[in-house]
Amino acid sequence: MYQTIEKIENNGGSIDSLGIPGVSSTNSITKNLALVLAAVGFIIILAAFATGLPETIMTFFRNLNDARKNEEWGPLLKYLGMVFGVIILAFVVIALYNKYVVDVANGL
Repeated sequence: MYQTIEKIENNGGSIDSLGIPGVSSTNSITKNLALVLAAVGFIIILAAFATGLPETIMTFFRNLNDARKNEEWGPLLKYLGMVFGVIILAFVVIALYNKYVVDVANGL
């Protein structure tokens, strides 16, 4: 899996030509690292919003069941409004991250 320095040099390569796999070798190392960090940050943001998703779905169905039993739809509608608010907030945060972090990383 890993090649030794001698094998790389014998195959016509050099130590200076090593880089991040799958990334353009014409970019500087700082740009490549900035793009990798931007991708990691994007994944962290998505994971943060997706962590509460299963609990949110279960709470919604629990509130729906309580609303059917007690015939009080107010708490369910309030909870549904909060869920839509969080979804909108997630899209806004991802759009801002894309605009200010990823675009800056691409501009390096």
